[in-house]
Amino acid sequence: KSKIKKNKYYTCLMLSTYEERKGHLFLFKVIEHALNKLNNIKLSIYGDDSSNQIPKLKRYIISKKMHKNIKLNKFSENKYELLKNSDVLIVPSQSHESFGLVIIEAMSVGVPVIANNVGGIREVISSNKFGILVNKNSIRDFSNSLIKLLTNKTKRQKIIKNAKKHFNINFKASIISKKYFKEINK
Repeated sequence: KSKIKKNKYYTCLMLSTYEERKGHLFLFKVIEHALNKLNNIKLSIYGDDSSNQIPKLKRYIISKKMHKNIKLNKFSENKYELLKNSDVLIVPSQSHESFGLVIIEAMSVGVPVIANNVGGIREVISSNKFGILVNKNSIRDFSNSLIKLLTNKTKRQKIIKNAKKHFNINFKASIISKKYFKEINK
């Protein structure tokens, strides 16, 4: 079931503002741990940096010698293109997540999600059937779950299939608009 790619990188994506609560440093520690077992991981992060976090995060990446594996980028309008070119979407938020729209967007294009079990994220994924939820304090569990998701094609395909079905039943615009209309007319 597990097969490590040769001469190809596993592409991980994080779409998020650069804020402490979003878990960038937690994710860097996860990637550092994962690279000890699977050295062909590339992580790209895209987001707004209104709080000027990128310089501090870059220093951390360089100090851990992960600058070839982790790239920090400014916000991009092309999120669906970024998602489609990724093997997994990572949501390492540590607190204050109200919903997790980016998770829904990943589900809509068939990209599996691994996320910390905080706030509204658990409402979107709701079980490890539609993505992988991990305890926000466990770098090791998150890293091991990420490696398993990247290398186990059967598990990835099952999550993708379940997530697409979950999206179509619960989150398509036509479904949400009907539910919203029904609520406001009560």
